[in-house]
Amino acid sequence: MDKEPTLGSMILWGVVGSLVAIFSVRFKPWFLLLALPFPALYFYGLILEINDPYVGPAILNEAGTTYIYSAYLLSALLVFSPFIGMIWSKHNKSLKSDAKIRAL
Repeated sequence: MDKEPTLGSMILWGVVGSLVAIFSVRFKPWFLLLALPFPALYFYGLILEINDPYVGPAILNEAGTTYIYSAYLLSALLVFSPFIGMIWSKHNKSLKSDAKIRAL
């Protein structure tokens, strides 16, 4: 595990990357093209190492199942975070349109 990222850095990449993806889709959707590739490549490389037939079992023995499950959960969160941002954006637009109707 000396060459693998720590659980803390993995959580940091997942949470910060997901928040950046959510807020970029919410406010400036084009910014997602700049912000999402770095965390996506990070988790892609991590998942490749976990699924490697030689490295994967060694990671499981040293770090445990929590590390493996966290990698999959945080990568799934990163994949679904743009959709969360889109839902949030549409919800706020519908609230603004309802406020305009009531003001008339």
